[in-house]
Amino acid sequence: MKKILAFAMAALALVACKKNQDATSVTGIKLDQEAITIKVGEAQELKATIQPEGAKATIAWESSAPGVAKVTAGLVEGVSAGTAYIIATAEGQSARCRVTVFEEGQTIVTLNKLAVELEVGATEQLVATVQPEEKAAELQWESKNAAVATVNASGLVTAVAAGTAEIRAFVGDVEASCQVTVKSQGGGGGEEIHHVSLEGTDYFVFQIGGQAAEQIADRIVADFRENPEQDKHLYVWDNTYVAGETQGKNFYGEAEGWVAFQVNNVGWSGFAYNCGNLEDLNKLASIMDAPQDYTLHLAMKSTDNANHMLFLDGTSGGGKVVIGASAMEDKGVVYQPYTNFTRNGDWGEIEIPMSYLIDQGLVYGNNNTEGKNVLGFLSGGVQGTMLQFDAVFIYKKAAQN
Repeated sequence: MKKILAFAMAALALVACKKNQDATSVTGIKLDQEAITIKVGEAQELKATIQPEGAKATIAWESSAPGVAKVTAGLVEGVSAGTAYIIATAEGQSARCRVTVFEEGQTIVTLNKLAVELEVGATEQLVATVQPEEKAAELQWESKNAAVATVNASGLVTAVAAGTAEIRAFVGDVEASCQVTVKSQGGGGGEEIHHVSLEGTDYFVFQIGGQAAEQIADRIVADFRENPEQDKHLYVWDNTYVAGETQGKNFYGEAEGWVAFQVNNVGWSGFAYNCGNLEDLNKLASIMDAPQDYTLHLAMKSTDNANHMLFLDGTSGGGKVVIGASAMEDKGVVYQPYTNFTRNGDWGEIEIPMSYLIDQGLVYGNNNTEGKNVLGFLSGGVQGTMLQFDAVFIYKKAAQN
């Protein structure tokens, strides 16, 4: 299996590297570029800087789509037209660069920034690259929310008011975008999120935005989000999903990303959150005391009609739910659809009683001896189908008056 990391703006590939116990602890890693453009057959070097200065560690390099762009010790080579992410990792810290690979004569537009954060009144110069170069004269700019941020004809972004705005650079139907988050002067997070799913207790978290996570921090029993240093990983079955891009706001309206995967295998694709941290894994056993009190919450968005199967593995047994309009087969067993959501590009909220999954044979115990795939998805459908999800957790719902 191939391990990947779910970033706030998109879902991406990772490999783990061994921590250098004798060196200063690595607190971050930075690439010299956020986005590059490469012609098929050509190469470009990325440089990684480990933070803080003086820290030493082995840097592991990986491409989310080796069939598009491959990387060796930071040297990125264009293989075929498309988009890939190059990820540099050191001691659990990672940085990414989006790579656009193009063929001779193909029109493409790329931006030097994927996302920026500004205070009201501040500016940021975005730089667009257009291929072929003669098409650059046709480049246009647009803000999807000029009340938050404006952009002029040369790509200079000006922050107007707190909020988020998507800045587009385009030539005809070909475009690139940058997500701009504007904060009031003096910084500070957003207002409290008011949503019933954040009013419960006893949260077991798989995916959630940063602000929402902070809001329920004192009620999280176990956190299964990607954290290699705590032996918590996000694995993708080889040659199945590739990383997708996120645009807009997440389920709670935060200016943060969610998890997005694109089906790369016509038959099926699969991934799972895997937890090898037995202390946190054993905490799931408390659900068995009163499974009728717990609910699995998730949000999904799509514009296609593909089916997705959600699965949870326990200390023994497991539970599966088909989300879509038709049945799915897994290991010779046909599973009928449990629920669906409106496929209009907006977020759809889904809640599944844990008792339904436990009735299928899912059992959580406090005697785990090895890691488990605590939650995952399988997707059917054609190549290019998107799986996008957010706000995935098991919790006790608040009593409703």
